[in-house]
Amino acid sequence: MALIKTNTRSLSGALISNQVPSGTISGLTDTTITGSNPAANTNPSSGVGHVWANNTSGEMWVCTDATTDSNIWRGVGLETLSEVQYLVVAGGGGGGGQSGGGNAGGGGAGGVRTATGFGITTGQSYSITVGSGGAGQSSGNGNAGSNSVFSTITSIGGGYGGSYSNNNGGNGGSGGGGAQTNTSGGSGTSGQGNSGGSQNGIGAAGGGGAGGAGGSGSGPSAREGGVGGVGIASSITGSSVYYGGGGGGGSHNQATGGQGVSGAGGNGGGGAGQYKNVNNAVAGTANTGGGGGGGGEQKDGAAGGSGVVIIAYPITFTAASTSGSVTHSTSSRTGYHVYTFTGNGTITF
Repeated sequence: MALIKTNTRSLSGALISNQVPSGTISGLTDTTITGSNPAANTNPSSGVGHVWANNTSGEMWVCTDATTDSNIWRGVGLETLSEVQYLVVAGGGGGGGQSGGGNAGGGGAGGVRTATGFGITTGQSYSITVGSGGAGQSSGNGNAGSNSVFSTITSIGGGYGGSYSNNNGGNGGSGGGGAQTNTSGGSGTSGQGNSGGSQNGIGAAGGGGAGGAGGSGSGPSAREGGVGGVGIASSITGSSVYYGGGGGGGSHNQATGGQGVSGAGGNGGGGAGQYKNVNNAVAGTANTGGGGGGGGEQKDGAAGGSGVVIIAYPITFTAASTSGSVTHSTSSRTGYHVYTFTGNGTITF
């Protein structure tokens, strides 16, 4: 590092030479110069007061909280916030149907991902995608649900329910239920949901849920539809709510002439399956990612429920700016901002 020589006078009037260091700040031990931004898990060597400069963007931060892996970096309008919680639920799959006879499987629930301690950078805008539920079918396999996305987090849409006969359920966040006769349930996605039920009898199987697999239908004498897999509970809004229930399988008359029983939807918005001419299949509940119920003999399958994205963080940080289909609450959960997206939008922290 070069030295700049300056002269000053003492109280006696004599000249005093001072040596002042010159050069760049990269030589300082409490400063980092790099082409990237700091993150919540960027642990500064010198603790609070460490300066971080991005020599690509020209932005600069100072560490104000040096908690290991939960650091807070404040800068020119920018800050890393590591206390964000999220719930990302994809759209549920639609139930299968069969206009000519036979029973169809329930739709699988949309994938569910949730966690705490997610780090974001304030001043940046994050896109939100809320997946739609898959349509049910009058004749054929249902339709898969659509994905939901927040930042790097993607939840996979629910798998479709299979249609009579010999049609397997589709893969997805949770798998769709298999139809009447010899079928398999669709596979779920690890960490997001479970498999749909399989079937080798008359009643069709239920779709998988975020918290459990879909049930198999029974037969040949009982002919009951399989229940949808249970969802999982989240208290991110301040109240415990279930999301991601699978759709129930369809059914029809018992061989002895009595009534069959349609499969119940899984707790978490799953729709019940249909029993021949007694009732219609029930759609998955909106903004829960529930799977749609499967159609019974000569009836349609129902649509899956749409997904939802919910984001929460401590009220000690300022409110975010948002766009799209979103509500903001500071009262539903004490001490937190809670943003609930029921449709696409953006959030800027």
